Amino acid sequence: MTSRGAFVAACIVVAGAIAACADGTNESTAAGTRVGDRIAGSSSAFGGGRIDTYALSDGAGGVTHVGVNLPLAVLTAPAPPTATAAVPDIARATTFFDHVVFELGPPAAGLPAAYDVQRLDLYFFGIPLAEQSSIDCRTEPMPPADLVPGGYVIVGDACVSGIGVRALDSTSPELALTAPAPFTATMVLGYHAGKIAFLEPMVARATLEARVSFTLAVPRPSHLDRKTLWPARFDGAYDATNDSYAFVFSEFVPLSDVAPIE
Repeated sequence: MTSRGAFVAACIVVAGAIAACADGTNESTAAGTRVGDRIAGSSSAFGGGRIDTYALSDGAGGVTHVGVNLPLAVLTAPAPPTATAAVPDIARATTFFDHVVFELGPPAAGLPAAYDVQRLDLYFFGIPLAEQSSIDCRTEPMPPADLVPGGYVIVGDACVSGIGVRALDSTSPELALTAPAPFTATMVLGYHAGKIAFLEPMVARATLEARVSFTLAVPRPSHLDRKTLWPARFDGAYDATNDSYAFVFSEFVPLSDVAPIE
């Protein structure tokens, strides 16, 4: 690994290292000029603490990581149980993501019983906030089959107002037909108006309270509704020094707005 690559790796693997890359937690700033520079997004009150969005610069006008810092103090108070924060402008311009909605569950509408536990839902939306807020499920179409990655299935009550249609990873251990494991964390894929609208890391509160780091693979659709960068990896990195998590998407790859030729 090159020294530049090692620097970026150090920023993602450990949440504390991410915080140490640079300062700033308020409005978006200009993209950093060095690989690994931290670019601040927005901050919002959530539960018993505050959450902050950020990105890490690729040194060339783009980003390598998009994430949020979440102190576990958010679990100490029930209000506010939801929050919304925009990702940095440079991340909105170059990646799939637009804003993040945070929710302390379980509002488990339409989900299998395995998810009816206290949990944290992180909706990383790729559509504008106004469009997301207008989702009413009255005429919500199901997504075309080629936008549902292998292993993902739409189950239960398909649509939730203000959120959209969820597809679950049927290979997750908690959904096993025999001897299912307790739910820890999973990656959910969401749709609105027949297109992909969000990625949703869903994490059990018990996992957060265990203070363990984890990684989730990100499903890759055949195409999107536009040309942009789509992540392949999600990390939940626990930082013991600050008693917080960094929830971060990385390993971005380009996706086209054109469906593959049959």
